[in-house]
Amino acid sequence: MDLLKGNETILVVDDSEGVRNLLSLFLKELGYKVIEAENGQIAVDIYKQNRDLISAVLMDVVMPIKNGIDASNEIKEDYPDAIIIMITGYLSEYIDKISVADFMQKPFSPIELVTRIRKSIDG
Repeated sequence: MDLLKGNETILVVDDSEGVRNLLSLFLKELGYKVIEAENGQIAVDIYKQNRDLISAVLMDVVMPIKNGIDASNEIKEDYPDAIIIMITGYLSEYIDKISVADFMQKPFSPIELVTRIRKSIDG
């Protein structure tokens, strides 16, 4: 489990407060700093203001106001090296629209999640 620990900042984006809280709690327990956003527009704004602090974005696909696909595309347009991991329970409906290489199908285990985050950050 020590190999999965980190001190990087992760932007957690999900419209479900419960999901955000659960993901944030788990990441914080492993040493990560967490910034939360409840929709894609807020995530884009936060990323642009804090891009030097944020090591990775964990973003839900289906959200109100601005969905994760549009938000990730907007972030990648300005910051092509941004690390974005998409999470969704509706993968079959959205797989063709996801342009980032990294995505995870819900449900996933906390270990699977942090392993994917570490792999993405460490390259």
